[in-house]
Amino acid sequence: MADLSTENMADAEQIGKVLGLEGPLLDQLREVKAFKRTQNWSMFRRPATLIREETVNLGQDFEDVNDSIQDPKMGLRTIRQVITGPRSSGKSLLLLQAMSMAFLNKWVVINVPESKHRAFH
Repeated sequence: MADLSTENMADAEQIGKVLGLEGPLLDQLREVKAFKRTQNWSMFRRPATLIREETVNLGQDFEDVNDSIQDPKMGLRTIRQVITGPRSSGKSLLLLQAMSMAFLNKWVVINVPESKHRAFH
């Protein structure tokens, strides 16, 4: 099984394939508590992730931001996304994939696992 990498994270040919999470990336993901208990990671010999169209689109966004950093003529690009969907639709997995891509690109990742929203009166 191939691993998720900066070379394949935006490759449309990877849609429908499972890519592994290995080595230092796996350690970084564990450190920021990226793995949710409800995702049944114990079923896998090693952690891996299914690449969907949304994953590739996210990878392309990462490449666009990196390109804007490398080429000052482009203007610095930022991306903001709100991910919504019903329970078990893959929101947390997409977040894990985003954190993976950020680590692979040597970005700083801040994760707030299991955060709760409180209403203030």
